[in-house]
Amino acid sequence: MFEGTSQCIDCHLADYNGTTDPDHEAAQMSTKPAECHTTSNWDATFDHQTTAFPLTGQHVQTACQQCHIGGVFEGTPSQCIDCHLADYNGTTDPGSRGGTDVDSLS
Repeated sequence: MFEGTSQCIDCHLADYNGTTDPDHEAAQMSTKPAECHTTSNWDATFDHQTTAFPLTGQHVQTACQQCHIGGVFEGTPSQCIDCHLADYNGTTDPGSRGGTDVDSLS
């Protein structure tokens, strides 16, 4: 920290607000840079593919904040039905009504 400041964001708010990949402000990401960045490697190196929910299909193109509502990353639901219940309930194709496990659907 520098004299007269207590948080990184005190000097770097414009950087935070101007970041678009991903859009930190829209995703309501933390304003504590050390949660994703280091002073020796500013580029965040988060790789979703190494998590319990690797991104595939349409999830690759989905904006972070669509799943991580309010910038909350811990405890995000990971079962298909958690996010797609309305789609499931709204389908008129009986073949898709075989269960809530997407891998079992025809």
